[in-house]
Amino acid sequence: MKRLFNTPKKAIISTLCIVAVLAVAVLVYLSRGLIGPTAARDAALADAGIAASDISALQVGLDHENGTLCYEVEFYSGGQEFDYRIHAKNGEVLKREISGDPPPSAPSAVSQANSDPSEAISGELIDADAAMAIVLVEVGVSEADVTVTKNLRELDDGVPVYEIEFHTSDTEYEYTVNAVDGTVRDKESEPYQAVR
Repeated sequence: MKRLFNTPKKAIISTLCIVAVLAVAVLVYLSRGLIGPTAARDAALADAGIAASDISALQVGLDHENGTLCYEVEFYSGGQEFDYRIHAKNGEVLKREISGDPPPSAPSAVSQANSDPSEAISGELIDADAAMAIVLVEVGVSEADVTVTKNLRELDDGVPVYEIEFHTSDTEYEYTVNAVDGTVRDKESEPYQAVR
């Protein structure tokens, strides 16, 4: 070992080589028993109910989610962006985020519920605009008076919800709206200060 580290340059190079070998060994160990990127993609597509031929801009990569090894699967279909976290060993859907509105050919729950966004037809989800309308009515402001910074459909404990964030000139709001029945699950507000 003395010859390996007899100069600072050799010590640095030797240390980097040892770290690289250890990193490769850890990756090989961790990759044992993984379902693989193709199976992760298939799990996400099955959950979304979308055929592989109907997607674009597919990206699959290995990642960590709350200490769990998972595949991050991202793709676009029908004007929507899908972002999934799939358990790397058993293929379970850990997280799903869908942003954008479904294609116009799919009837929205709002139009089927006599334009009352809180009355979603069983099995149908309200759209992002309906969720926002519910929140605006509750806050008592018009759409023209707010700046929306987030309106995404996600899963919260297995329930599809819209995570909505926006602000007026003086207050910042965060709402979680149930995408099935339009009820407000959670809300927060605080004074808003614009960054100058």
